[in-house]
Amino acid sequence: MKGDFSHWQFDPNENFSGVLQQQGRVLLDRDWNEQSRITQHWRDRAGGDVIGAGVAAVPVLAPNGFQITQAVVAGVLPDQRVELSVRPGRIWADGILCYLPPDVPGSVAPVVRTANYLQPPVDATPGSIATIGPGVRDAVILEVSREELNAFQVPNRLIEPALGGPDTTERVHLRLAFRLLRLEPGETCLSILDDLADDPADKGRLTVQLQPTVVVPGDCPVVTGGGYTGLEHHLYRIEVAALAPAQAPSFKWSQFNGGLVGRGQMLAAPDRIRITANHAAILNSGLATFYCEVVAFDPARGTWAPSFGADVTLNNDELVIGTVRLGTFSAPAGTVFFRLWNGLEPIADFTNAIAPQELLDGIQLILDAATATNYSPGDFWTFPVRAGEITNPAVLIDDQPPFGPVYHRVPLAEIEWGALGMPVVPPALEDCRRRFRPLTRLDTCCTVRVGDGVTSLGDFTSIQAAIDSLPAAGGMVCILPGVYREAIRIENRENLTLSGCGPRTRLLAPNSLNAIDAVITIRGGIGITIESLAVEASPVGRGILAQGRNPFSNLEQIA
Repeated sequence: MKGDFSHWQFDPNENFSGVLQQQGRVLLDRDWNEQSRITQHWRDRAGGDVIGAGVAAVPVLAPNGFQITQAVVAGVLPDQRVELSVRPGRIWADGILCYLPPDVPGSVAPVVRTANYLQPPVDATPGSIATIGPGVRDAVILEVSREELNAFQVPNRLIEPALGGPDTTERVHLRLAFRLLRLEPGETCLSILDDLADDPADKGRLTVQLQPTVVVPGDCPVVTGGGYTGLEHHLYRIEVAALAPAQAPSFKWSQFNGGLVGRGQMLAAPDRIRITANHAAILNSGLATFYCEVVAFDPARGTWAPSFGADVTLNNDELVIGTVRLGTFSAPAGTVFFRLWNGLEPIADFTNAIAPQELLDGIQLILDAATATNYSPGDFWTFPVRAGEITNPAVLIDDQPPFGPVYHRVPLAEIEWGALGMPVVPPALEDCRRRFRPLTRLDTCCTVRVGDGVTSLGDFTSIQAAIDSLPAAGGMVCILPGVYREAIRIENRENLTLSGCGPRTRLLAPNSLNAIDAVITIRGGIGITIESLAVEASPVGRGILAQGRNPFSNLEQIA
């Protein structure tokens, strides 16, 4: 989260479950923020463990939320785009509760959102609109991450005019983006789940250290230099910048954790931004030059993102535009929200581990060299430094991948494209969302359920273990969709039913099974029923073998 915080730290492994105030003690921003993160972490883990991690789940009593009803390639070259019609409502994405509001309050009509393809390192060979055609398949992915909303971004919502218009606290906001992933033959929404998570091993890494101290030797050695030389406590933020393609990979940085913001009016000839809100904080920052980003809401994608970036110089109540790094300067009506960074630096200037480059006040950075895929806009690191007699660690970040953003990606639908330009609707548009029932309404005929752990999740992953768990009176073992490779023996059981999901429940002979043996062997028993299973034996083996308890006894009520 960007903001002028004193500290930003949370580790669930510490098992903190709350923050307690004490009389006569100060309440710091770090205390409030840690309480928010403790609560957020509990909600996420509870939602993921109870409803399901890695999936998009909707309650059966409100099943329409985030349903993709149509996909179409809209526009003309070079501005073609994939537009999705999405029904408003709520969904649990990887355990996180998300809402998609309607365009008109109370309406149930789908809203239209633009989706773009996931890029490396998530997808090493990303799809493109140019390659869409008959038979091409894409998965629609909902990408959820958390961001801060500053009061100056949404002043009508967060600034209280009765108090004279000061900026209030920030809000944690769920950023919802619709993405596309090109599917290979045989891939489905279930099989791609592991591919949607960011792998830290694919990311560039950062080391932050303080300049070595200088000691004057003698009877009383004296430390005369090194370490952090700044005069104030700060929380630094290093963040990969979103820039125009011609710009070198760079990072923006802020000693205020990216929390220096404002509103202003963009004026031309000369190009400048006249500051209309938060002027005092900008003037008192002690800085005269900045890297400035104008951050705007994109209604087509439903997200906030930098729309313009440039080097600027502070001149009284104006930011004079210098070199433009992103977008094109324009002068829209009204005011815009902007964020000010200390500066913008090429990553290539900080890749020498032998001679680390100083950023400011004795802080040295070492970054991995940039490749085409190891840095993504928004990747960030934060670290605190404390001034005066307070001792800082010599190494503040030790060769770490980005701390965030943390993306939660879940599949919503599969698209099988037809002729370019033709809308895709069901059945060529397959729903990947899962429906779930309230915990108090889960009663079924099943005594126990078996899932293979990949396609489905049950009480057991072994059919034999599920059978062995039943009481002597019997019961029903429901075998969910999946592939099960095991030899099953049912001996002297009563009133036992094995029930599957037809061809989606496949029982295969294990590789260790003797060729002539059966996948399911029934020996003795009364009231044994096997239904809706796809049993696949070895070429010379048997699928199901039913025998009496001994050569002279009969089986009874076998179906």
